[in-house]
Amino acid sequence: MGKVSEYVQNAMNCLYINQEYEQGYHYAQQAFMINRNSPEIKYLYAVALYFNDKCEDALKYFFELGNTDIHPDGTCIYIAHCLSKTRKNLLLALKYINKTKQYHYDEETKINILMIKAEIQYRMGNYNAALKNFLKAYEMGDDDKSLCYISQIYFDKNNPMLAMKYLRKLLHFNEINKDEFWQRFETLTFKELKESLIILLNRFELKKNKKKLDPVLEDNIFKKLNR
Repeated sequence: MGKVSEYVQNAMNCLYINQEYEQGYHYAQQAFMINRNSPEIKYLYAVALYFNDKCEDALKYFFELGNTDIHPDGTCIYIAHCLSKTRKNLLLALKYINKTKQYHYDEETKINILMIKAEIQYRMGNYNAALKNFLKAYEMGDDDKSLCYISQIYFDKNNPMLAMKYLRKLLHFNEINKDEFWQRFETLTFKELKESLIILLNRFELKKNKKKLDPVLEDNIFKKLNR
């Protein structure tokens, strides 16, 4: 069991501390291949699959753990997010995220749970409920992705004034000349603003997963926003 313990510790360090997801997956897989009967190792392997965008594979193991008492809240959160990302069963995703006992989490985890719930509602087309939760997440401290979604929802509701208000807050984080930037930005058409916002949403999703934005999209957004 010494080798298994070493693999487990290395996997945890990579996944939870160093954010070296590919290496973490390698260690978790090695541990799981040696001991498939350990619920803790199965959970770690499922988490490694999740962090490496293998959501469908991760779901298989998270569902197997669903009837155990191994990290029940964590399992619910991962199941909900995997179902939401794959859009396989959004109603089931909402059911799982609602199972979590959010009162005992730190603020960052509470925001994460709230964002997952809001994204599920957004993908279900329940924009009012999603907007309420995105606004709450923003008030709790989420500065980027929540603002992106809030702006997108207001654009979808044909309320460009509020959409621009929150888009201004989002783009306030850019290290560029604000006055000059907004003078150029506000010359974009309504359609171009929505296109740029969709690109920004993709950008934040990739940033969260520690991946680089497609250079074509990167070039596209900067052409639109900085011309």
